[in-house]
Amino acid sequence: PINPVPAAAYNDPTPVAVVPSQTTYPASAHNQNQYCYSFPLRGEAAPKCIMEHILETSIALPVKELFAVAPEFHKQFRDITMVKCITTHKIEVVYEVNELTSCDPQQIMCEYGDCVICSDDGSIIAHHTLPLCCIEAKVPGTNITINCILDSGSEIVVMPRSIWEKIGLPLHSDHLMTMMSANMSKDTTVGILENLKLDFGAGPVMLQVQVIEHANFNMLLSHLFICLMSAVTNDYPNGRQ
Repeated sequence: PINPVPAAAYNDPTPVAVVPSQTTYPASAHNQNQYCYSFPLRGEAAPKCIMEHILETSIALPVKELFAVAPEFHKQFRDITMVKCITTHKIEVVYEVNELTSCDPQQIMCEYGDCVICSDDGSIIAHHTLPLCCIEAKVPGTNITINCILDSGSEIVVMPRSIWEKIGLPLHSDHLMTMMSANMSKDTTVGILENLKLDFGAGPVMLQVQVIEHANFNMLLSHLFICLMSAVTNDYPNGRQ
């Protein structure tokens, strides 16, 4: 029998990739690099220097835009350039005194004489009572004249019902109030005369007058009247005002 010839042995020319073994590292080795933000002008004095430089920098800005962003500057500019109406006569200056000033007793004695009360040691003492001063007011359009008491210690203007009935003007009874005196006595008003015109000699003025049932005066002009008239009164040792 014929034996087959064995095939010649040969190497496969196809290349084979060789993969090297990978070395494993601990997980912490990947996080060894740390990062942070860096700013060249970082420092405690840098922000202050930058702000001062910004504030001192000049910029070109139209005046109308300056008025728009600075209302106070606009107001000052308008006050300086606006024409104003001023009085041409001399105005008397009134000074406010916050402390009581003493007077020369001898001078007071010479001026007021018997109107002044003195104690045994020569000191000037106050009277027990002094009458309140009165002024007259006319009701325009009528022949009614009202004798009015000046009392700066009262808060409202008051008249009794009898005087209101003589005037004959409508009374608003829906505006009632309770008056309390210094001795804690209370009186309820009947109503109010709104915008009552009275003439004290310098033209009519309008007052809000509370009406009560009974009173021992015709009309009481209070602190409201003095403020309305911008009145300044001088009081003297003899009670004259």
